[in-house]
Parts: sequence; C-alpha cells; structure tokens
Amino acid sequence: MNWEKLKNLLGNKTLCILGFGREGKATLDFLLQHFSGDIVVADMNPETKNYLSSYHSSHLLIQTGEHYLDEVNHCDLIIKTPGIPRSELRGKIDLRKITSQADLFLSIFSSQVTGVTGTKGKSTTSSLIHHIFSSAGKHSVLLGNIGTPAMSLFDKIRPETSVVFELSSHQLEDVGHSPHISLLLNIFEEHLDHYSSFEEYRQAKYNITRYQKSDDVLIYHSDNSHLQNSVINIKSKAILMPYSMEYKQGMAAWWEKDIICIIDGNETRRIVPEGPLMLRGEHNRSNILAACTACLLNKIPEKIIGHALPLFEPLPHRLEYVGHIDGKHFYNDSIATIPEATIAAIHTLGKVDTLIVGGYNRGINYEHLIEFLAESEVFHLMLIGEVGKIIEEGLRSTRFNGEIRFYNDFEQLVEDAILITPEGGTCLLSPAAASYDRFINFEERGNLFKNIVLSYSRGMK
Repeated sequence: MNWEKLKNLLGNKTLCILGFGREGKATLDFLLQHFSGDIVVADMNPETKNYLSSYHSSHLLIQTGEHYLDEVNHCDLIIKTPGIPRSELRGKIDLRKITSQADLFLSIFSSQVTGVTGTKGKSTTSSLIHHIFSSAGKHSVLLGNIGTPAMSLFDKIRPETSVVFELSSHQLEDVGHSPHISLLLNIFEEHLDHYSSFEEYRQAKYNITRYQKSDDVLIYHSDNSHLQNSVINIKSKAILMPYSMEYKQGMAAWWEKDIICIIDGNETRRIVPEGPLMLRGEHNRSNILAACTACLLNKIPEKIIGHALPLFEPLPHRLEYVGHIDGKHFYNDSIATIPEATIAAIHTLGKVDTLIVGGYNRGINYEHLIEFLAESEVFHLMLIGEVGKIIEEGLRSTRFNGEIRFYNDFEQLVEDAILITPEGGTCLLSPAAASYDRFINFEERGNLFKNIVLSYSRGMK
C-alpha cells in the first residue's frame, strides 16, 4: 500500500470519525492500528459510548448524544459516514474538512478500481464483475456499499489487485476522486428523504465520473432517460463507452440476440455465454452487458467471460425464488425499493397473481406504477405502509379490476397472500418502497417473507 501518501493525508492531524456505523467502526480500527494521533468519534447515538468502553486509547475522545458535533470543528479532517446527510451539518461544522472512506481509498487506489453505481443493479453488477475477475485468476476484492468497508481491506490491496467498488450516492457525495473504470448503470428517483431534490441526488451519482482523467473510462447505459443527455452536460474527461440493449450508432456495447457485442478499438468482440444464464429479465441483461464491458477493459478474454456468466448465481432478495406451496410459486424481490424495479420484476415473471407492495415513503412519484398496475393482470394487490396508501388512493380513479387489500401487519399480509394466491399462480413481494417504517433494511423484510412462506410450506408437508 502507498503508506507515504496516506501518511501525508492523515499524519499529524486530529481526525474525526463522524458517524459510527459499519464504516465508522472499520475506520476506527484502521486508524488505531496504523496512526498515533488524536481521534474524535462523534455519533448521535448515546449507546456508541458504551460500545467504545472496551477501546483503551489515550488518543480517543468520544462525543455522543445531543451535542455530538461540539468537538468536530476542532479537528483537522472529518471522515464522514455516508448515512449522515450534508444538509444536517450545514451551518454546524466546516464542510470543507469533510472526506470519506471512499475518497481516501480512491485517492490512493483509483487506478486499480472498477467502480459501479446506479439506482438499481449495483450489487448484482459489482458481484458479477468480481465473479468474472476471480474466474480469470485475478486477485480481486469486492468492497463498498455491498457490505465490506473500504478501510477493512486497505492492507490487502497489492499492486496487482483488481478492486471492484460498489458506490452508493451517499458514498459518492463526499468524493473528490473517481475510479479508473466507472460504470453508471441507471438513475431513477430514490433517496429523496436524504437529498433536497432529485437533481442533488443525480449530481452525487455523477461524481463517479466527475473527477476522471482522459485515460479513464465511463461505461454508461444510454437507454436510461436520465443519462442520455446528462453525461454530456457533466463534461466528463473520460473515454465514453455507452451501451444499449440493441445496436445503435455510436454504441460501444449491445446485445445481438444472445451474444454480447463490445467495440474494442477497430474490432467488435463477441462474448457467447456457454450456457443458460441464471440472471433473469431485461434489467439483468443490461447489468450483464455493463459488467462484460468492464471485464473486457480489464483484459479478461471473451472465452473466460462466456464460461463464467452462466455460473453466476443471483444475489438474495432479487427476484429470489422462495419455493412453492400447493402449486403456488413465491418470489422475494425485497430489494425493489422504487417503482421501476417492481415493474421490471412483473415483466420478468410474465404473470403475477398476487403482488405485495408498500412501505416507507421517501417522496418518490408513484404515478407511473399506479398507471402500470391499473392495466396489469395482477388480481390480488396486497398493500402496506404509507406507500400502500398512496397506491390505494391512486388506483381508485383507474380501471383496475383486481382486489385491493390494505394491511397494518406484514406477517398477516403474507399469510393471507399464501392463502388467496390461486393454485398454479405466482405471488411476488416487490414493494417499490423502502423498508424503514417496519424493518432495519430490505434484507430483514425479505427474510421475514421467506421465513413465513417456508414455515407454511413445512407445515403443509
């Protein structure tokens, strides 16, 4: 690792770790191991002080509760956790002092990084790239929003390491560096509880290319309406590689039936998957296209990519087949936190008899989903949460012919969904909303759905 560069960034400074979630803990462990300067941990949660009681260091100051920001401005550098909105800090601390794990990592290793962002598809695409890298024998690490903090792997990065970095908008908003190869998969309305506007959210996403140099590469989905013109307006210095689901003039990558075509210099490379792919749906074909383009840029031969593609298994909570009960089929798509994801899931499955939708309202526009449902073949619509109320209200003035049920109890909703789904039919959990009104995250929501279905299935045997 480039210790000298990191020491220049952090050495002889009083450091603040602002926010003490997963990233904050990894940051503290790293700093205590490698640096001897003063560290302030600032976190609103009073329980943080109890957690840190086992840390014995004369250089550690812990500030929690209502006045957790009191000592922050005395620090030289503030390493901010992604989950804290900048809007909560304006006028309280010097925002010019803020950096992040992502920015520190990219400032040192950007030339080795393939970075992936997008409203949807980040984890699948990042994991697929890592899978192909590993299949090719590369020393590859997968980190970032996927769940592994960058600082927890600092010591494992070697000169030959290929880094796949999944980057959320929250992580990107505090960076001043961009990856060597950047993937911008799509942009839809999301996280409007964190940002003051959709435009502010988009600008955070664009940081994945904003600081790229002329020898860096931006791979982006030209079919996404929010990216078509925006990439030009960003004035990225990177080499642009737009991709599309079918051939269009100017495209760098596209599908030709079941063959992936990618422009490489003056020739077109063709990647032929060696078997049926486990990733289903047009949205996943788009993710595959982006991942293969990144792998080809990383010098992975077409044959190895084609061999690795059908071996990749979908991640949990993404159109995950849970099982069947009396010929009824159940799918967990809890990751679907926006309307576009739910619509894509229904298109992929073909016919959905029972649909479970709703959750925490983050200010997203649901008109398009309401119009889609009104014309769909969904017969049992099971709604929950504030978003469920919005959809129920919106459907009243439409031609929706199905049954609408609203619930306050998620477990009761799932139990009823199991009973009313017809034999041979399909029940889909695809909420089009965040889970924070009832759950810690979408994984907890998806796991509860799976557990209820599987428990019912076991009881029937």
